[in-house]
Amino acid sequence: MLQFCYKAPLVAICNSARSLGHTGQTIRGKSWLQFCRSVRSSALRSDAAGRIIAKIFKTKGAAQAWAREQEVTIDKERNAVDAETVTIGVLIEKYREARAESSRPIKPKSNEDYILQRLHDAFQSNLASRLTTQQIVQFAQARKRGVDGKPGAGGYIIEMDLSKLGTAMRHMASLLDIVLPDAIATAQPTLHHLRLIDSGNKRTR
Repeated sequence: MLQFCYKAPLVAICNSARSLGHTGQTIRGKSWLQFCRSVRSSALRSDAAGRIIAKIFKTKGAAQAWAREQEVTIDKERNAVDAETVTIGVLIEKYREARAESSRPIKPKSNEDYILQRLHDAFQSNLASRLTTQQIVQFAQARKRGVDGKPGAGGYIIEMDLSKLGTAMRHMASLLDIVLPDAIATAQPTLHHLRLIDSGNKRTR
């Protein structure tokens, strides 16, 4: 949680600190109430451990600028992922979240929604950094065969599925500031050779 304050008595900061249970903490040897009444301008944030971090500034503008920088840092900490351990399932979930937060949500029961759910079911536990051509080919083969009495998908449909997977992984890697191999691009020559995908405009099942 992040707050910045300007000019005494800064009651809002004290009330916020009290609601967070930080009234027992002191800053520069002063109680929260004394601190709030004695500084001209300050900015505060809670770190990952819940401790309040505070800085005192000469102007309100400087406090606001620091507050904005801290908000960016907090967002990065909240969304931080490890390229070596993040799963494809997590990337797909974050892709959905990013779309929703950007006023471009995935419409429920849309074709895109079904594709993402299918990809999540198939790859959710796979490490994104270690996705192999073999795993991708196995997915494509299963889609072509069909399951539970459902007819298999044609090469164009399978191409759409894998293209969406590549899109989600690529954009989330960029957004989360991690580096991932382009496993879909690496697998494409093999997929084409095995006639599992078809980049043409004709849709078949």
